[in-house]
Amino acid sequence: MSFVVGVDIGGTKSLLGLVDARHAVYEFFSFDTPDSSSKLFSMLLHHTRFWSDRLDVSAIGIGTAGCVDSRKKTVSDSFNLYGPGLFSIGKKFSSLKLPVAVENDANAWAFGEFVTAKKKPSFLGVLTLGTGIGCGLVFEGKLFHGKNFASEFGQCVVTDSGFVDSGGVKGSLEAQANALSVVRRAKLAGLPVSNPLLVSELARGGNTKARKVLEETGYWVGIGVANLVSTLHLDRVVLAGGLSNSPFLVNAAKKTAKKLLYPSLSRGLMIEKTDLSSFGGAIGAAALARKLVRKKGGPKGPS
Repeated sequence: MSFVVGVDIGGTKSLLGLVDARHAVYEFFSFDTPDSSSKLFSMLLHHTRFWSDRLDVSAIGIGTAGCVDSRKKTVSDSFNLYGPGLFSIGKKFSSLKLPVAVENDANAWAFGEFVTAKKKPSFLGVLTLGTGIGCGLVFEGKLFHGKNFASEFGQCVVTDSGFVDSGGVKGSLEAQANALSVVRRAKLAGLPVSNPLLVSELARGGNTKARKVLEETGYWVGIGVANLVSTLHLDRVVLAGGLSNSPFLVNAAKKTAKKLLYPSLSRGLMIEKTDLSSFGGAIGAAALARKLVRKKGGPKGPS
């Protein structure tokens, strides 16, 4: 059996998955993202070699935050991970002697949603809600890149006031609806919390302040969804990432989006939480790497 290693590099958590030809995760390893890129890639290389030494690994796919040039295998403006400069990810894996695909993490997640969907959506959008806000688009089976770096939808400005995101943009969707915004709102409400998970736990326990914090965050997510659908007329929007685990946030996002959209745009639209748990990015990155192998004449498997 041939496998592909799918990697999802996040600002807080990272994950490697050993993915088979049917997009199932055979093994995985998850860890806190180190505070230095040298530590990060040392860990990624170590685990990839561990798998490739004992199994048939044909390629590696990497999803990472920032403006990714998938052809050159570089990333820029990845403020949560590598800073604003140009960073070559492809070179970090050259010692493996394997085909390497590099993609924006939200794009990778969107492709993971597409390849695993029982009924393939024609126009799919994914918002990844975590340390940052990512967006991936799949139109009729193909990732949409625009000129190159679409879609950094998290940087769209949704208010002329509010929080500032990691790139210094005030009032962006990312600033208003990322993990840090949840903590900021919670502290303003007098809740002694340090991360969104604690806010979610309080909300599930009946804390009305915590629930309000998550619903307010979901309101901003809903504005983002409405803007995305109004611009692109999508038929399915998937909410993924750590914050999508809060039903209060997700329900508020759905309610807000449906309220703001024209009926013609809202009719038939599916807005839902991902079914892929934390594996969507790794599955999508692996699927893109497997496509790369096929283009180069490698063995074919199920699509």
